[in-house]
Amino acid sequence: MPSGRGGAYRYGISANKLLKDQRSIGFGYIQAADNFDRKEERTRRDQNWQANLTGKIASDFSWQVSYQGGSREVYSRTNQHLIKLGLTRSINETDWNGALSFMLNQGVINTRQYQWKIGYTQPVLKNGFRSTAFLQWTHEEKTQNAENSMVEGRVSMEKNFRQELAKSYLVIAYQNKKEKSSSGGNNQCQTINFEGNLTLKIGATNFLIFYGKISLWSKNRGFSDRQTDYSFNLNWRTQIF
Repeated sequence: MPSGRGGAYRYGISANKLLKDQRSIGFGYIQAADNFDRKEERTRRDQNWQANLTGKIASDFSWQVSYQGGSREVYSRTNQHLIKLGLTRSINETDWNGALSFMLNQGVINTRQYQWKIGYTQPVLKNGFRSTAFLQWTHEEKTQNAENSMVEGRVSMEKNFRQELAKSYLVIAYQNKKEKSSSGGNNQCQTINFEGNLTLKIGATNFLIFYGKISLWSKNRGFSDRQTDYSFNLNWRTQIF
């Protein structure tokens, strides 16, 4: 479809194959173009392709290697490539997972990103609680020696006190982000967030909902010299009919 002409199309193909030893392989490809209403001077064209290989080391230990690529072309062409290696292990019904990934962006601005992540997901326990957590490190390199790095961590717990109520939860999150500009300047921002929601039923038709969030943050200073933001909400609801 030539640029400037109205119209759109999209097509794709995918396939999956089971191999020996509990392994499987798959791939997919999609191509699309969109300038249906002729509002754009040039037609946007997209291509996406992916491939993955999965397997099991044991009944409770699995692995995955995947590749995702894509390109977009309007006035210029940009390409993205992502390679990821993941592991999942189930211990006492708790799923532990880890992943390493590398992403390359090529276009007007070229970047390289490295990421490592580990975490767990816990099923609902006998007391009704469920928890998840992760720790993640990301490093990104840009043109002219600019770079970013970030450490993130998050722990959450949730519980459904009554089946007809929304889930109550508590989340603690931490983020430490460092930036280096091409001119050599450095910036750093640290944040700790505490967020929670508690939903209670009082009587047959009354509901009490409490929400709160506290953020402790510091920019280009030590965390002892921090700022604090907070918000709290208390709502009462009743069911008339």
